[in-house]
Amino acid sequence: SIPLLERLLKAWPDSMHYITQLMAAYYHSNRPEQLATLVKQTDELFHKEGRWVEEHIRALGDACLNCHLDEQAAAYLSEAI
Repeated sequence: SIPLLERLLKAWPDSMHYITQLMAAYYHSNRPEQLATLVKQTDELFHKEGRWVEEHIRALGDACLNCHLDEQAAAYLSEAI
């Protein structure tokens, strides 16, 4: 699923749905470096141009929680609250 999700994300880079699906795919494929890079890039992308809103923060936090990125999950979910 990773190649397909990467292509979809290139076409729609601000799709939080595709981002969180790709995060899960990286996590379950034991690709921690790619997962960390995706989280960082997503954070930077959504902070631009006013896209850093509660819905996106919560979705990223939930995805981090599901990928056992506990510190990032706690930070994002606390911010969303």
